[in-house]
Amino acid sequence: MKLAYLLCFVLVLVPAVQAQCLDSYDIHEIFSAGGTKTYSLHGDRSLTATEVSIQECPTYSTLPTGSEEGGKTIISYYEALNPDNGKCRVNNSTGENHWFTFQGIKVVANGWKIQPQDLELSDIDVEDPVGGDQNQALRKASIVFGFNGNTLVWPTYTIPTGSLLRTQQFWIKAPQMGLLGFPEVHQYPYGVMWGQLTPHVAVANLVDCTTDQTQCRAIASFSEPVDGFFVLFAGELKSFVKMNAQMSVGPLQTTCGCRCDTSSPTDTRVVTRPVPGVSNQCTRSMITSSHLYCTDTGSKWCERGQRTKYVTTGSMLPGGNYPCASASADYAVQEISPFNP
Repeated sequence: MKLAYLLCFVLVLVPAVQAQCLDSYDIHEIFSAGGTKTYSLHGDRSLTATEVSIQECPTYSTLPTGSEEGGKTIISYYEALNPDNGKCRVNNSTGENHWFTFQGIKVVANGWKIQPQDLELSDIDVEDPVGGDQNQALRKASIVFGFNGNTLVWPTYTIPTGSLLRTQQFWIKAPQMGLLGFPEVHQYPYGVMWGQLTPHVAVANLVDCTTDQTQCRAIASFSEPVDGFFVLFAGELKSFVKMNAQMSVGPLQTTCGCRCDTSSPTDTRVVTRPVPGVSNQCTRSMITSSHLYCTDTGSKWCERGQRTKYVTTGSMLPGGNYPCASASADYAVQEISPFNP
C-alpha cells in the first residue's frame, strides 16, 4: 500500500514544453522598497535598483528617476546648469555621437541571475520643436546593456510596427564607463533614438507621447542571463528650449527560475509514462539517476519551466498498465549560476 500511495504522486516530464515562463517585477517597486532600494523575494533572493547620474545630470525633482507614472518606471533629467555646457546630452558641442552626461537606472540581482525579456522603453519622442522643425527640438535617446562582472552584455532591440524610433550606435567614453563601475575602456553599444520623420508627418503633432506610445516605443531583450542591467537616458537638444525630460520603462520580465540542487547519482524514483496510442493509460518503472530539482534551500539557480506530467489515478489494469491523467508541472530546466545571496 505504501508503494501504491507513492505512485499516485510520481510524475515524468515529457518533451512537450509550454510557452516560455516569465516572472515580472515592477522596477519602481524596487525603488520604493525602503532606503536600501532592496526588494526581497521568495527564497532569500532580492533585487536592488539605484539611480545613475553621470557628470552633473540630475533627475527632475518633480518626477524623479525611479518614481511611478501610469504603472511604469520613470527616468528623468533636469538641466539645471547652462545648457551650453551640455548637461544630460547625447552629443557634445562638437557634434560627436557619444554619451557623456546622462541619467539612468541600474538593476542588480543579488546572488542570482536574471534574463530580461521584452523590456519596454517608451515615451522616447521629440518635444518642443521650434516651428515644427525636428532639427530644432529635443530628441530623446536610450541605451540598455547588461553585465556579468565586468563583461558587458548587449540586448537586441525590436522596433514595433508604427514606432518612429531607430536603433543607433553610440560611443560611451572610457571615463564615463569608469563612473558606471567598469574598466575605463571605450564602448560602442547600440541604443534607440527618435528617428528621422517622414516628410508627411508633422513634428508638431508628436510633442507628447504619454497618451499614445505607438510611435515612441522599443523593446529590449537579452539572449543570456546577466547579473544586472542599465537603462540610460539623455536627449539630443539643439534648440535648448526644453530643460527637463522623461522616458518610461516597463516591468522587468525575466525567465522563471528557482533555487535548485542536483540529486545524488544513486537517487531512485518511480516514473509514470503514457502508453503510446492508448489514451489515459500509463506504465511505471524505477529509474536511478541524478537530476535537477527546485528547492528553497538550493545552492544553485536554475531556469524553471513547465511540462506535462502524468499521475496514476487507480490500481493496475489487466495487462499491467495503470489509469492516469495529465497535468502541468514545474521543473528545473537547466542550471544558470551558483546561488550566493
